[in-house]
Amino acid sequence: MCKAFSVVVSNKGKVFWQAGLGSHDQIFEHFKLTESTHGDLRFARVEIVPDNDKKYPYLYPDLKWKLLVDEKVKPSWLCPTDEQLAWDAHAEWKKIIYHFDYKGVLKPINPLEIKMHTVSQTDKLNLKKWASVRVSVYDSVKYSVWASVGASVWAYISGMFPDIKEWKYAEKLGEHPYQPCIDLWKRGFVPSFDGKVWRLHSGKDAKIVFEITKEELHAK
Repeated sequence: MCKAFSVVVSNKGKVFWQAGLGSHDQIFEHFKLTESTHGDLRFARVEIVPDNDKKYPYLYPDLKWKLLVDEKVKPSWLCPTDEQLAWDAHAEWKKIIYHFDYKGVLKPINPLEIKMHTVSQTDKLNLKKWASVRVSVYDSVKYSVWASVGASVWAYISGMFPDIKEWKYAEKLGEHPYQPCIDLWKRGFVPSFDGKVWRLHSGKDAKIVFEITKEELHAK
């Protein structure tokens, strides 16, 4: 049973693991490890897995984890010190894996559930910035209301990955070109565009609270 975090511990006090290698066989192959021909285990296959009853347990990294030895017989040399090496490796693995906003994944924001409020000048400026991004990144995509709303959804999701520094098709638009749309989303506004008019929707009925033509928007 190979889990997301698998590590191989040697009887010499070394650990072997790599992010993306979830199989002990992959670890053995990658590090060119071979067992003793005499049948004595020189390596112990160890896994550290979430110890919670959540539906998606790996989305709760701050909860308890447990260590499992994936061997028919636990090697006699495997001691608490060796297990601590596995725990230390697991801590390093978590730093690599959990670089996204997993709390945001668990509780995504529905902008239409946010109480309606007045569209501010900052909101209008963010809409203008988002319109520019749409032109630069989605120029080849046929404009439609649903396509523009879908782009807003993806923009919001992109905000859950703060470590991304390069954005395909948006290399010259800044470190996070989708931030204006994310800011609108968190304020309770969903942008839409039908090819001629930009709109901001708010409230449970997605009421139009602001609209402006693309010519007017870029003239401001």
